[in-house]
Amino acid sequence: LQRLRDDTPGVRQGCHLNNAGAALPPAPVTAAMVDHLQREALEGGYEAAVSQAEALRAVRADVARLIGAEAAEVAIVEGATVALHRALAAVRLARGDRVACSTCTYHANYIPLLQLEKSIGIQIVVIPEDSSGTIDLQKLEVALAEPA
Repeated sequence: LQRLRDDTPGVRQGCHLNNAGAALPPAPVTAAMVDHLQREALEGGYEAAVSQAEALRAVRADVARLIGAEAAEVAIVEGATVALHRALAAVRLARGDRVACSTCTYHANYIPLLQLEKSIGIQIVVIPEDSSGTIDLQKLEVALAEPA
């Protein structure tokens, strides 16, 4: 844990609790981002992307190995909200399908669910948290067992 703290300069400034979408980046991440911005400044955005295509393919392969998938099944996007929106767009949901989320679901992720509820009639199932503040797994299990 100390090594991770040492590698994250912002930790020295104090306690940072906004880790959902804006975590403090560790030094290697910051260095990679600055390096890429410099590359874009010298080559242009599209050219910089092309020059890093092999590195991105390697990351995709690494992630695939980590989660037991094929590289072609891994999508790398700019953030979790974009990932969820793309996943929702890729799944053919129909009237009566149920989508589970928690009471702490980020509003930018909940809005597309509301749109799908209104437009095609999906059912949003909100799973409450337990006393520790995490999803109540027993209530999730009950919700998953309910027929659609």
